[in-house]
Amino acid sequence: MPLSADVLNVLAREVSPNLRFGMLHDLVVQLGFDFFGFSCWTSFDPRPMFWNTWPAGWIQKYKARKFLEIDPRIEHCRRSILPINWSEDLFRSAPGLWDEAQAFGLCHGWSQGSHSEGVFSVLDVAREKGPISDQEWYEKAGQVLLLCNLIHMQQVDELKRRIEALNLSTREIEVLRWSAIGKTAEEVAGILNLSESTVNFHARNSIVKLGVQNKVAAIARAAQLGLFITREDRRVADEPTPFQRRSSDWALASSA
Repeated sequence: MPLSADVLNVLAREVSPNLRFGMLHDLVVQLGFDFFGFSCWTSFDPRPMFWNTWPAGWIQKYKARKFLEIDPRIEHCRRSILPINWSEDLFRSAPGLWDEAQAFGLCHGWSQGSHSEGVFSVLDVAREKGPISDQEWYEKAGQVLLLCNLIHMQQVDELKRRIEALNLSTREIEVLRWSAIGKTAEEVAGILNLSESTVNFHARNSIVKLGVQNKVAAIARAAQLGLFITREDRRVADEPTPFQRRSSDWALASSA
């Protein structure tokens, strides 16, 4: 049964993480799974964020064995937006991970990745009993993709809010952008029709706002956060690739 459009709209607008992921759990259960895991990496912070309903023992084991560093689910989802079904063959490159996961009831499931500028997410769904048939895969892949994209886009919006909260001015970004391609403060001043002292003033402000120690680090941080991408760059980047069109088709099909 397709997920309710009304419920999905509420999920897409929910601002409380606790309520959002509570709703996600209920929807995952509605799809016939026992557990979910949502992992997210952003350009703002290299440390991943996790929300899940995994058994507590598995969470402890996963951290203790440092499985994140070798988990093939993550590697696949970094490279592709196509879902990956869990199997012994998938986890062959990560000794112990598959056996340990099954011991905690994570026996059947799949992972779905989602990518945007500055954000990478993975949604996992899993259950203890009942292999995933081809028919189930066909019926539910689009719905899992839709859930993944909805939660992912909320993380994208949160990243934008955090970047906007840095409050870098247009001039400060321009100074860093020209500095990034090797222009001196004197050259930047000539390009922007400013005094050299004003250029240095903007550079110092950006260093403080970005929370770094020097201009080189400020340039690196600004680039990491996508501050140098122009509107034209964003327009080209937003044009759908064949894979993105396929992704959209799945999302539309799941709500039909």
